[in-house]
Order: sequence, then structure tokens, then C-alpha cells
Amino acid sequence: MQKADGVKNRKIRAIIFDMDNTLFDFVEAKIRACRAVIDYISIGSEEELLQYFLSGKYGFEDHRNIAEYMRDKGTYSKEKFEECCKIYEEVKLSSIKPYPHVRETLEKLKEMGLKLAVVTDACNGNAIDRLQKTKLLHFFDVVVSS
Repeated sequence: MQKADGVKNRKIRAIIFDMDNTLFDFVEAKIRACRAVIDYISIGSEEELLQYFLSGKYGFEDHRNIAEYMRDKGTYSKEKFEECCKIYEEVKLSSIKPYPHVRETLEKLKEMGLKLAVVTDACNGNAIDRLQKTKLLHFFDVVVSS
């Protein structure tokens, strides 16, 4: 059977999802994590720190953004930097929650017999941690990450 536009009807067997800002609000989690770092070092603002992550110099998830920010603010020490990275990761992960109806949608798709996958530019450890934290990992047959 052909549609009017010449494309054959094909049964959908799988759906591929992006992860961050598709399944959950990752930007809000980053803002909360930046705020926690700023509270710890007591200088600057979360908006300023977030701009370092958005600059593209090191990448959206690279901790060197925190180090550079701290150096620019004159507050860098190795020990303080390591604590900031720990705080950043803990708050970021704890702040991630699925968007409304994501879980129900994934359940329905699985009930329909569809294979589900996630493709993300997050590093594999981060991708798995985020999907486990949100209790979404079990819905996916495949997780592809950088």
C-alpha cells in the first residue's frame, strides 16, 4: 500500500529519544547545581557560572568550566575545586525529575511492543545515572552515549 505522497506505510517498531531536556529538565538541574557551587564559594552568581558551561570552551558538562570560573573570581584552590565538583554533580543529579507524563508515555509505548532507545551526548556514566535517578532506565532497550 502506498500513500498519496509515494511513501510506503511501514509499521513503527522502535522510537529513539534524546535524553536531556526531552525526558527531564536538565537545564534547571544545571542551574540548581551552579547555585549550590556559588553558595559554597560565596562569590558571583549561578547565571555567571552557567555562562561558562554555555561558552563552548570546554563543553557543556566539563568541570574545567568551574575551575576557570573560580580562577577568574580569584577563589581557586585544588581542594575547593574538588569540593565544588562534588557539590555540582550531587545537586545536578538530585534535581533531575521526569517531565510530566513521560513515565506514562514510555509505559504505553512499551505496552504497544515498541523498542525504545536513548541517544545522548552525555557521557555513558552520566546517562545511566540520570536514567536510574529518574527511574526511567528500565524502559529503554538501548542507551547510546558519547
